[in-house]
Order: sequence, then structure tokens, then C-alpha cells
Amino acid sequence: MVVLVLLAGLVLAPAAAQAAAPTITVDAPTPMQVTVNGSPYLLTNSSAALQGTVCVPQYVYQDSFARYAFDAWFSSGKLVGSSTCLDVSSGGYLAHFIKQYAVSVTYSPQNTVASSTWVDSGSSVLLSVPVEMQSSSFMYKLNQVIVAGTPVYAPSGAFNVSASGPEAVQAIYNQFTNVTLVLPSGASTLWAPTGQSWYHVFASALPGAGGSSLRLDGFQVYGTASYAANGNTMSLTPSAPVVIVPSYALSYFVTVTDPTGVVLRGWFQDGSLVNATVPGQLPVNNEERLVFAGWAGMNGTNQISVPVNSTMNLTAEYSVEYQVTQSSPLGVTSEWVLGGKSTAVSFPTVLPASLGLTRTLTETLVNGVETPNQQGTVVVPVNGPVQVVGVYGYAPDYVFIGVIVVIAAVFLVGYFFKTGSQPKKT
Repeated sequence: MVVLVLLAGLVLAPAAAQAAAPTITVDAPTPMQVTVNGSPYLLTNSSAALQGTVCVPQYVYQDSFARYAFDAWFSSGKLVGSSTCLDVSSGGYLAHFIKQYAVSVTYSPQNTVASSTWVDSGSSVLLSVPVEMQSSSFMYKLNQVIVAGTPVYAPSGAFNVSASGPEAVQAIYNQFTNVTLVLPSGASTLWAPTGQSWYHVFASALPGAGGSSLRLDGFQVYGTASYAANGNTMSLTPSAPVVIVPSYALSYFVTVTDPTGVVLRGWFQDGSLVNATVPGQLPVNNEERLVFAGWAGMNGTNQISVPVNSTMNLTAEYSVEYQVTQSSPLGVTSEWVLGGKSTAVSFPTVLPASLGLTRTLTETLVNGVETPNQQGTVVVPVNGPVQVVGVYGYAPDYVFIGVIVVIAAVFLVGYFFKTGSQPKKT
């Protein structure tokens, strides 16, 4: 009886030991390389009887875009370990894995993968891309984010991605090119959209010292050969960094005036010439005119050419002239006389008139007022238009009469002499 019991014990003991052997189950694809008590072991099925210290891999890759990540050890539905290695002795154990998908973020137009994140299948992750990226040559501003071909709202650069499979996220940026402006006040940087038409309006003038001005005189452009300038506006299409140096010339404001108003005005570069012409005469009316007398503070003709080295007001000065008209039986003559001066007007004292008569200067009238004359000459002060009239009266021409008498007498004497000398006829 005792022997039977011992034999029964020997038979049942291996059966009990075999029933107590631990079972390892994995919920990730096999074959899987594990280690048992530090030795490599290829797990070919999802379940295997293993005992000792069993270590599973942290990740099991299906391909570059899908993998299984170790989560925890469970036994009888209870968490028994979070490390990839577990000491197993008896019972059943589950090495639980979570499927993950790769979410990659690509920057465009750089066409570079900025980041790649593994996300648990069926869950979402908050990702973020920079709103602006900048280098010494280019700047990139976020335009939009596209997830699985659909634009998502991401004004701050942050967005959520749900992973039901591998996801490719594209962050699209607008590229801007560095444009450096070198102004008299210093250099500054602007950003122009790459490959697009861009324009900038420069100051036409900058204030200078002493009433001067720095006037825009042109451009020097480095980094591109293609640009257009219209006045103070420049346009170009940059594809690489550009340096623009606007040229400003020291200039002064010049005004040229005559009695009619402004003849010329404007900005002239330092050292340039102001060329201006004003009229030699300016009529006021038929009896008064202005004649060029010179330039205020300087000499010169009515055609001037002056170098510019300061703000200038060039004033053409004029003197007034009046017409002095002389009237007599001989006719009417006139001359222009400078106002404030005097002029002498002369008349012949005697004029021939008709047979036996003469015309004698009896008086001179200046603007209707009798004015003494010296042997037909009157001196007239000219402070306005002047009318000088010589008045003549008729008188017998005794010389002419005497000559006529003498001629008549001679004729008569000759006649009688000729008549008295002829013989009488019978």
C-alpha cells in the first residue's frame, strides 16, 4: 500500500510540475527576438512556455511607419510589471504592446523632414511648428499646415493629429529674401517675397543742414541685375539677398524772380549751375516800360549762369523808362528816357512855310504847360511820360520878298531897255 502511494506520488509530481510551468503570450507580431535568462530566444508564436527572467524588445517594427511599443506585463488581468524584463515562475503572462504610427512633419519649400513622432494608434497628439524661421539670407513665414491632404487651422503653429495610420504633415511656408537698404542714416533690413514682384518707395528728399536737402539721385543695386526705378519707387523680383544703396545728392533751393513773378525755382545739386534768362524789357503800357538793370547783390546781364553752393534767391532788378514824345510841324518822334533823369529836346527856331512866309518857334509846351526854351532847346525832367510840343507862328519872309522884288525889277528894266532901243516904224 505504501509502495503504491509512493509510486502514485512519483507519477503525479512531474504532472504537477508541468502544469505549473509559466506561459508567455505577446500581442505583437512574431517571430520576435527575446531573451530568457540572458540568452537569446526566438519567439516564433504568440505564446510559449518560458521560465525565468524573460525580456521582450521595447519596439517591434513592422516597417518604417508602423511599430509596436511595449506597454506592460499582465497576469490574470492584473498589471505585474512595466519593465520589458519580468521574472516568471508559474501561471500565464501577457506582454502587452501598443501599435504606433509615425507622424512626420515636412517643411516646404525646404523639403526637409523637420520631425517624426510615433503616436499610439487611434489617439491624437498635439504638434507644433514655428510660425517664423529666419536666417541671414531668408525668412520663412508659416502659410498653412496640411494633414492627410487637408488644411488645418494652425495660426500659432500648433495643431492636433489623430493617428489611424501613418500621417505625413506638410508645413508650408512663404519664403522671403533679405533686402538690405543702405541709407544715409544707416542700414536696415526688409524682407521681400522670393520670386515675386516687390517694390519699395524711398524718400525723395532728406533734410540737410542750413536749408539744404539730400535729394534722391539714383540707385546702386547689388545681388541682382534686374530691377526698375521710376522716380523714388524701385521694383524687383528677388531670388537671392539684395543690397540697395539709394544715392542722395546735396542740393539747395534756388528761386529766380523778376517783376512779373517767379521765373525759375527748384532744387539744384551743390556745384551745379543755375542758368536763367529774364526779359531785357517788360512793357507796362505804350508810354512806360521796365528795362533790366542787373541782379540784386551781383552784376550780370539778363542771362545768368551762377554756381550753386547755398540756398539762393536771385532777383532781377529793373529800372523804369518813360517815353518822351516830340511833336512839331516836322512830325512826331519819340525816345525812351530813364525815369528820374532829364533830357534835352530841341526844335529849329525857324521853319519854311510858303512863298513870302516863314514859321517861327513861338513857344514850347511840356505836357501842355509852356516851358521856356533856349534857342529852341528845352530841358525836360522825366518822371513820367512826357509830351513836348513846339508851337510855330507865321511871319513875312522879307528875304524871300526882297529877292522876288529884285528879280522883278531886273526883269522890268530889261524889258524897258529892250523896248526903248528898237527903231520906230513908219
